[in-house]
Amino acid sequence: MQRVLKSFESPANFSVPQEMLSLPANAGVGDVEASASLGEITPTSENLESASSVTQSPSVAAVTSVTPGGNSADLVTPEIINLANALRNDPAKIYEYVYNYIEYEDYFGSKKGAHLTLLEGSGNSFDQSALLVALLRAAGYAPEYKYGPAYFTYANLVSWFGLDAAPYSHLTNAQFRAQFSIPATFPESSISAVRKRFLAGTFLTSNGYFYAEFFNDSNSGEEVAVIPHVWVSVSVNGTLYDRISPSWKRHTFTNGINLAAAMAYSRTNVLNNAAGTLTMPDAVQNLNYAQLSSILNSYCSDLTNQFKGNYSSASVGDITGGKRINKISISSLAEAAPVLPVLLLCHGFLPRLGRPSPMCISRSYAFNSAKDGTLRPRRLQRHFTIKRFA
Repeated sequence: MQRVLKSFESPANFSVPQEMLSLPANAGVGDVEASASLGEITPTSENLESASSVTQSPSVAAVTSVTPGGNSADLVTPEIINLANALRNDPAKIYEYVYNYIEYEDYFGSKKGAHLTLLEGSGNSFDQSALLVALLRAAGYAPEYKYGPAYFTYANLVSWFGLDAAPYSHLTNAQFRAQFSIPATFPESSISAVRKRFLAGTFLTSNGYFYAEFFNDSNSGEEVAVIPHVWVSVSVNGTLYDRISPSWKRHTFTNGINLAAAMAYSRTNVLNNAAGTLTMPDAVQNLNYAQLSSILNSYCSDLTNQFKGNYSSASVGDITGGKRINKISISSLAEAAPVLPVLLLCHGFLPRLGRPSPMCISRSYAFNSAKDGTLRPRRLQRHFTIKRFA
């Protein structure tokens, strides 16, 4: 079934092909073979100099750019015009605003468009790019979208998405191998990298990314993810800035306070006061509601006193934990951290045949998303099969 488009959506005119944003009506079950060359991939100053220098193979465009002119996704509304004017129609301040004040959301595809992204104050790389394009158009510039696979180190993903810097630290290597069916022949020295790939792959596929590739950068030694991304290109006073990504943000993460400690919570105390009889594994009867209510009120009072005494100036995020954008201040788009596109790496999915099930690729293993939502590793040969489910 095709997704019903909202009034502001027009994927046929957006920066990525329409077939990548919605399934065709006749999409069904089947196997599709795709060729994947997984040699060492090392971004260099030459191939990362600019997105505009990207070449196209006869069958696959590494980076897709659309000409300016606008569509319903980046419709210039009165609110967007007013905001651009308030920012003095300055491209640097426009970028700074989208970067600093539009929260990143984890989903894939064009869902909101520029106007709703502005109203909600959040969006992914598609929708934040649409907002940036709309604001730049309102300011009198002619921006373009760019779409393609982009290079992010695992450290980038930690700061961007909030991934654990030391994934599955509660598991020993032996436990990790057993839980995720890692063969005993797989080198012990590579387990740390596999932990990161499993966590990043699980996160990306659970948030709608249908393709990701992982490898180790031979120059830096860092684990790297190559994932689909949308960014923006614009010319300002004759200078082309073609790797602008307002959605790729760096964050500071907070854990919040220990609520159990703040209210002196004791599970044993609650159970003793509640009394009652266990009738089934998940049901009890004859609870002492008076005593249970009393102890819960006591916990509530203790927690309130903690807030008043020790956290009177704290925000909700300080209490519950969360993330904050590391805000920037720039005077030129040249100061914006550029996204790093990777050349000719759009293989691994066949959008014209409908969206496949999520595929995560490493140099040694591929992780297919099974029907039960788990990632199943298997040895990756030069050719792999993508299984699609209706």
